[in-house]
Amino acid sequence: MAKYLCAFLSIFLLTTFHIHAQFIDNYGVGVGLNVANQTWYYKKTSQKREDIKSLLGPSISLFADKEVNKWSSFRVQFGYIQKGYRNEMDLVDDRGNSLGKLSDKSMNLHLFSFDLAMKFQPVYRATPSPRRFIPYAVLGIRNDFRVGNGSLATTIFDKEYTFTDQLIEDGEYKYNLGGTVGIGVTMWYKFSIELEFNPTINTLYSNDFIQVREYCYGLRFGYNISEHFQK
Repeated sequence: MAKYLCAFLSIFLLTTFHIHAQFIDNYGVGVGLNVANQTWYYKKTSQKREDIKSLLGPSISLFADKEVNKWSSFRVQFGYIQKGYRNEMDLVDDRGNSLGKLSDKSMNLHLFSFDLAMKFQPVYRATPSPRRFIPYAVLGIRNDFRVGNGSLATTIFDKEYTFTDQLIEDGEYKYNLGGTVGIGVTMWYKFSIELEFNPTINTLYSNDFIQVREYCYGLRFGYNISEHFQK
């Protein structure tokens, strides 16, 4: 999977340089940090699982947009994002005796993300200005495909055990459809800072007893590569 992803990204970069003048107005790269978590809702007791905490992870992406009119543009963005959660549970035996805590509490989910969104800016770039700040808003959908995952670990009686998320073991977490809602600002037409929220649209898992959903907050720094090639 990784080699196909790298090949796809390489083809994208080479192609955008060639067709930039005709089809793409801007393209660049973004890096950032995101805070992700899951909610496990128990339907019978109307309670949420309390031992799951937020997890901090990185993201890196490529983006390209095409102006629709002077106030909006269509943006495509794809890349890698790490989501998941931290598991704070204490392990006990069938008598309730403590077996120790998890030594590796991070349940990392490695995802390939693909966004389709509209970008709205209330300030039109009419005249070039080297010190112009342009605020914008983003609204669209995000598709996350799981390409890998980490595992939880614990040591019991000097022996180490590892295990994965139950949803992964059951083959449930393969794809997640969510939204992307964000606000940001473009600076000097080259740099951008964006805050985004990614709520889930579908449920990761649901049965008569439990419902699992996912959400994520992100901070992304972008760099507009295409500004180097514009006259």
